[in-house]
Amino acid sequence: MKRQVFLQRVHRAVCKLMMALMASQQVIWTPLLMGAENPNIVAGAATIQQNGTNLNVTTQTDRTIINWDKFNIPQGNTANFLQPGMNSAVLNRVITSNNLSAIYGNLFSNGNVYLVNPSGIVVGPSGVINTNGFTASVLDISNRDFLNGNLHFQGNSTAGVLNQGKIFTGPGGATLIGSQVINEGLIESNGGNINLLTRGRRGAGFTTRPIRRPLPTASAKPPTSSRTAAHSAPREP
Repeated sequence: MKRQVFLQRVHRAVCKLMMALMASQQVIWTPLLMGAENPNIVAGAATIQQNGTNLNVTTQTDRTIINWDKFNIPQGNTANFLQPGMNSAVLNRVITSNNLSAIYGNLFSNGNVYLVNPSGIVVGPSGVINTNGFTASVLDISNRDFLNGNLHFQGNSTAGVLNQGKIFTGPGGATLIGSQVINEGLIESNGGNINLLTRGRRGAGFTTRPIRRPLPTASAKPPTSSRTAAHSAPREP
């Protein structure tokens, strides 16, 4: 038992160190971030336009899936996701390995936005997210499950999710899923739940930790298993 507790403490310490290194690297790389690259709409219908520093994604279906080689939002840039309604959802999945997502600009949507990247996700100090619902996950979800509304995330990624910015949502709530989840910024939801989820020991589940609103700081706790859903008018920051 003592050995197991010791190993768990070592694992948590290593995860925190990895998250700290990931955050410091992103601060260094911020001026070089290329933004979102090579979108491929694999389900649903959408138009994607880049106008200067604005990325405008307009979906025509309630469920849309877009695969990206990279998905970053540099400081001073904005990604707008205009969806049919507040209950609509768009899944953005990064398919290139060793290429974490960094949000240092703005991400706005009238609906629910999901960002999946097994390499990790960082919302930097200048990052602002304002959506009806927002989910950032290092675990993947199958196309079929997402389209059917079965929001079950699974996988073996050991990467983490770090928030140093501001996340505002409506009733859809905010959900962060990673091997390690660290909040050093603000997460606030108007009528929704806020959850930090950590991957289960066998890589198929994660722990749900409801957080009170507003949320100045928080940290994830290790394992068991659970599932979460995020659904449906953004809040003004």
